[in-house]
Amino acid sequence: MDHIICRNGLFASVDVVHLMKEGTLLASGSRDRYLNILDLNKLEVENPDSIKDAKVLSLNDAHRGWIWSMTSHGDTLLTGSWDTYVSFWDLAAGGTVNQRVKCKSAVLCTNFDQGNVVAGSYDKLVYVIDPRAGIVQERRQHKRPVLCMALDDNYILTGSEDNTISVFDKRAGEVYKTITMEKYPMSMSYGLGQLWVGDKCGQIHLYNARHGQFNIVETYDVGHTGKITDIRHSLGSIITCSTDRTIKILEPSCNPGVITTLAEHTGEVAGIDFQNDVLASACSDVSIGIWRPKCDASVS
Repeated sequence: MDHIICRNGLFASVDVVHLMKEGTLLASGSRDRYLNILDLNKLEVENPDSIKDAKVLSLNDAHRGWIWSMTSHGDTLLTGSWDTYVSFWDLAAGGTVNQRVKCKSAVLCTNFDQGNVVAGSYDKLVYVIDPRAGIVQERRQHKRPVLCMALDDNYILTGSEDNTISVFDKRAGEVYKTITMEKYPMSMSYGLGQLWVGDKCGQIHLYNARHGQFNIVETYDVGHTGKITDIRHSLGSIITCSTDRTIKILEPSCNPGVITTLAEHTGEVAGIDFQNDVLASACSDVSIGIWRPKCDASVS
């Protein structure tokens, strides 16, 4: 794997990274209010100056608060910030803002949902946003800030500082199940009939999500000594990151042993994303980490 640490154009802790376009575009948001987007095809391992050519977009006034969450659909990038706004960026039009929607408090997690956007906020609310009409619904499913979110065609899952995960049934229009945890959830990954949750004490939890069960299978200690700030699972791996400054690659099984630990960062790892064998990390050491398959120089 090629490994690149990007620091150019960063002036504060990076809180979120998001991969788009099959892992060829990387968006990042940081506490200096910068929104940066890189074309990873133009980023060369042996040429640090290539980052200048790789920059697709660099805005120092994307938000008036920390950029905390990102998601995308097609050419639209969505950012959520502590300035209480959700912004829709049209990358096909050079990164112009199509819409800004104001919530009542800091936006901590976001996801696209069949044309709408679902956002979790510091004010304990879950917002449903129509990009054309603004906020169309507010739901109070938690007693503390909403920290993380995942969804599919049937359910919207939100994790909160109130030590619960709320499973909202989209068809019934009501909370279907509430999962209570000993320590509050910081991150979650949902799919393939599984729900993986990382908590504030460094443990990960597996829930059986098949047929709407959402029953606990097992809790694991994989060696993290800080909060699990993000988690991603697929058929090939489970990837976690933590405030202990490490990223762990785990076996995708009911007994996830550690394949390797990445300890290249010198600060807390705030978030990760993984797409098409490309891994990206956001870190408080004012850097972005990128791991990707080595390019075959013999292929033109």
